[in-house]
Amino acid sequence: MNIFDIFAAITVTQWALMGTALTLGLLSIRHVAVLGQLKRHATMLESRVPSPSDKKIEEISVMCQSLVGLGQHLQKIERRLGELESTNTGLHSDNSGYTPYRQAAVMLDMGADLNDLVNSLEMSQAEAKLFQVLHGDMQNKDVNSPA
Repeated sequence: MNIFDIFAAITVTQWALMGTALTLGLLSIRHVAVLGQLKRHATMLESRVPSPSDKKIEEISVMCQSLVGLGQHLQKIERRLGELESTNTGLHSDNSGYTPYRQAAVMLDMGADLNDLVNSLEMSQAEAKLFQVLHGDMQNKDVNSPA
């Protein structure tokens, strides 16, 4: 029996089974190749997962953004403080160079009493009393200190 007789003896069903077996064999080879590609892709994706250093960089970025916001907030506060200081005339000197406290010291040196300070300099009674006591202590130190 030669090879041609063997091929002639094979039925259509047997040919279909052999074709199916050949197809399954080729598909299993392709399956192994696809699995290899999937493993390589999985490895590549795992390498893209943020590393601890990437997380630290992200945390540092968030902190920097927070610091920028804090700096802007401080600038607003400083501007507002400057505006308040410029509008507060009670603690700033006028054109003559005298603050209300210097004027009070001069008035006390000239013999003014508590009511004079309150009425002339728009001080509260407690503020004038405190200044009178402090000014008296300062004069006593000046008198007692050796020249």
